[in-house]
Amino acid sequence: MTRKKVILTTAFFIVAAILYVIVYGDRFRRASIQISHTHERTIRRAAANARVTPHPEFVLDQPYRLTAVKVVVLDPSGVKAVGSPVWHLVTQSNSNPVTVFRYGANINGMRPAETNTRALPLTNNLHYRLLVEAGKTKGSHDFTLTDEDYPENAGE
Repeated sequence: MTRKKVILTTAFFIVAAILYVIVYGDRFRRASIQISHTHERTIRRAAANARVTPHPEFVLDQPYRLTAVKVVVLDPSGVKAVGSPVWHLVTQSNSNPVTVFRYGANINGMRPAETNTRALPLTNNLHYRLLVEAGKTKGSHDFTLTDEDYPENAGE
């Protein structure tokens, strides 16, 4: 082969490799769990009064066998977690596949990370982050409860 053919062949393979990475580059990236939420209103009856408690419902893009679920409070800028989790579940051995779960509810096959703990009540106008893991696959979702969603919870 002449020098010109070697250079052209090498250039062709470099361009082909670059195009391959551009077109199929996402195949090498680990998939993440896509999460959305809706607001579920549950009334808890106390001895003397009824109170609406916020319970966001989280929806995953497909069924996952979750290994960890955690909700943390974010700083006012919404970037960094502040303090310990307000809700933290870990798998006991093998959780059932789920696509929908509610804040504070039991998920089959999971237990609180610390014994005898429950999910803390959520407060309006605070920024929260949900972190979920299903083996090596992870996902996160930021959410805020507003006074419009839960007016009964405003001012607490």
